Amino acid sequence: MTNQPRISSNISRDDHHPLRVQKYWPGYASGVSRVCRAWKTYPTPDQFNDLQALVQSLYNDAIEMVPRGQRPEGIGVLIQRTEQAYRYGQLARCGMNIYALSTPLRDALRKTSLGDVRVGDLRMPFDVLYIGFEEGSGIAFGTRDHPKALVVDGAYVTAAPVDPETGTRHIDVCITTRDALSTLRADYGAHWPFSYEPHFTFALHGTADDTFEAALGEALDTNALDLEVDEDGLHRFREAVVDYQEEAAVSGIKITIPTVSASEGLAKFKSRNLSEAKNALSLILGALCALTARPDDAELSETWPADTPEALIAKVTSAPSPKKRRDAQNALKKRGFVSVRRIDLDAFGGEARTSGDGAGGSVTPHWRSGHFRRQPVGKDRTERRLIWILPTIVNASKGPPNSGRVYKVKGRPPVSD
Repeated sequence: MTNQPRISSNISRDDHHPLRVQKYWPGYASGVSRVCRAWKTYPTPDQFNDLQALVQSLYNDAIEMVPRGQRPEGIGVLIQRTEQAYRYGQLARCGMNIYALSTPLRDALRKTSLGDVRVGDLRMPFDVLYIGFEEGSGIAFGTRDHPKALVVDGAYVTAAPVDPETGTRHIDVCITTRDALSTLRADYGAHWPFSYEPHFTFALHGTADDTFEAALGEALDTNALDLEVDEDGLHRFREAVVDYQEEAAVSGIKITIPTVSASEGLAKFKSRNLSEAKNALSLILGALCALTARPDDAELSETWPADTPEALIAKVTSAPSPKKRRDAQNALKKRGFVSVRRIDLDAFGGEARTSGDGAGGSVTPHWRSGHFRRQPVGKDRTERRLIWILPTIVNASKGPPNSGRVYKVKGRPPVSD
């Protein structure tokens, strides 16, 4: 990584979930970071209970600041913020490693097949990281009221160590969203703690030789994505509400059974957006493949969000020692500013490539799908290293390619539909 961070106008804190957390709810960000600091790979039950109690307290404080008519109904948003606190806390615990995909790299990944890649091929630079997009993912989720109400802005990725007994690797991809109209709302910052920004988590399990498709298929078959409601658990929940109604009434509190529970609402949200969530998953897994395939000597530029105070960045860049540099970075972090590693196509040969005429020059210009080649390496060539073969424009000399179709050369289709 370069020692000279730079500002990029393309990096906005509003567009990356962990940066947005720090900007709009700094007490939540610092509190979650503090509680999660002592965690190992996974928290103990007591540690997770501490996190839940913190989020509940912060959420209640935020709710008290607004009129009752503007408060969310039910506990769905609170559950959402608790799950996201777990993801954010894990990221903070491991060093706030955030990556932003450049738009050309994002577009190249859309034209790249992941069909031949195995779970064991991935070499994540950190156990926990966040992957966002420099100019948006181009993917949206829908709600009951609007088919594109939520912008997919990135994902928290967590990779657990390989299970020594089964050889299985566990990779969680928690896709985050934001309200597509948030920038048009003057009160967005004040209401962000209880705004509707649901996530979609893929819990993928697989051995080293399992393809991404196999891991996703296993998650779908076992309902690891929570697309179906636990009817028994829902029945117990409703019974508990009924049992507590009389006791609460003594204190003057009226409790009603919700028409749609939080678990039912989440299952409907996930079922409604499964197809687009697969597209987002394909982009995130493609980004992990790109990081794995990145040449060893390819450095990623360290970029600060556009609204970072320049005077504080100057202290980082001019620090006379590593300790002074870390102190300056920590000072920025306390104010809600952390640097982002930018992934561009430069490390893989630049922009999209072109090839000569195909089929005797009779075919129209078109895209030929890219793919990740599993190059044999190491002792006895038993290990595999990913090499990214970029998408190619065939017959580019005859004009622009047909943007409506990508022709695949070989291999099974990618994860996305």
